[in-house]
Amino acid sequence: VAICTSLNVVGINTKADEVSAMALKSNVCVLLLQETLRSESAWPCSLSGYQVVGEQWASGTGRRGVMLAVRKGTVAAPLEPSNEFRQLAQVFLGGAVYIFGSVYLPTKVGKLRKEASTAVKLAIASLQKKFPSTPISIGGDWNCKLDDLTKLLGTWNIGLRVVKCEGESMTYHKLSGKILKGSDLDH
Repeated sequence: VAICTSLNVVGINTKADEVSAMALKSNVCVLLLQETLRSESAWPCSLSGYQVVGEQWASGTGRRGVMLAVRKGTVAAPLEPSNEFRQLAQVFLGGAVYIFGSVYLPTKVGKLRKEASTAVKLAIASLQKKFPSTPISIGGDWNCKLDDLTKLLGTWNIGLRVVKCEGESMTYHKLSGKILKGSDLDH
């Protein structure tokens, strides 16, 4: 059983059936999606076999949208604070409680990336204080190399660490199939 899968979908509207079929086949309980590219005016997203717990919309440059969904029958509740850079939820699995989060940080180094990074750090720190014994798992599109993500989390000083993920370790350009320089897998 794959408890959690994090995917950068680069637009969910035309891929919802494919994403849910892959997740169901892999027996995924929690889906963390980034770059959903949906607007607030879009219809509610539906993923067959899954309940969308929370979705934050893309609204402008550098804002791509995040979503968190759980397998139908799984009890989950959205947690605040959420915004277009993070969606957080409390999920009840096998008699235990977990916190999962889907995160997107803008690619360009600058004010928006720094604001998004700080907001994500503060949200996670707040949840750690509110739920001190609850494990927290964050998946996302951090838009940086693995070493840079490790350094970033270290500067946050809130006890997060990068966990080795399964799957391809590099990001590929969707049209050329070539490895993109400067970016590892969306973690």
